[in-house]
Amino acid sequence: MQLHNHKEIFETIIKTVAEEYGLSEFQVEKDYFVSLFLKELTKLKSNIQVVFKGGTSLSKCYDVIDSFQRILI
Repeated sequence: MQLHNHKEIFETIIKTVAEEYGLSEFQVEKDYFVSLFLKELTKLKSNIQVVFKGGTSLSKCYDVIDSFQRILI
């Protein structure tokens, strides 16, 4: 299920997660879409090279920073 296609459910979940983790709704929504983008990127069969910088690489690639995206996707 693509949560963002269900506006009311998506907004409720974003708000709930933001409150639970003490984050802004913007941060939670951004993490959702970054995670969704990376998930789709892994499905490409081309030989592309991607370079990550900062927190994205730590949280998404190396799982060093705790993330809440698993409960969203």
